[in-house]
Amino acid sequence: MDWEVIFYSEIMEQAFDILNDNNNRFIWECHKIIELMNILKESEKENFKLIIKNALILLLSIFEDVYKASVDLKNVDLDESSKQEKELLINILKSEIIT
Repeated sequence: MDWEVIFYSEIMEQAFDILNDNNNRFIWECHKIIELMNILKESEKENFKLIIKNALILLLSIFEDVYKASVDLKNVDLDESSKQEKELLINILKSEIIT
């Protein structure tokens, strides 16, 4: 079980090393998720799959607050938006649904 702690610790250390690097954080996280997903796909042992799934959850939870803070800064109260802004948003959303 010690290797599990080392495995999780290495992920956390790498994540915290890049936590404040906005330019590379998202890229690193995507690469790490892909790497873990590939390991998960190739593994046959259920207990190892559980460890990889937990590592994915750990990775996502580390950055969750970073992304929430980023989204909170960009939040806009729609009730306070102008009619033009609301119409623009509706058109953007409609185009996203259609494509």
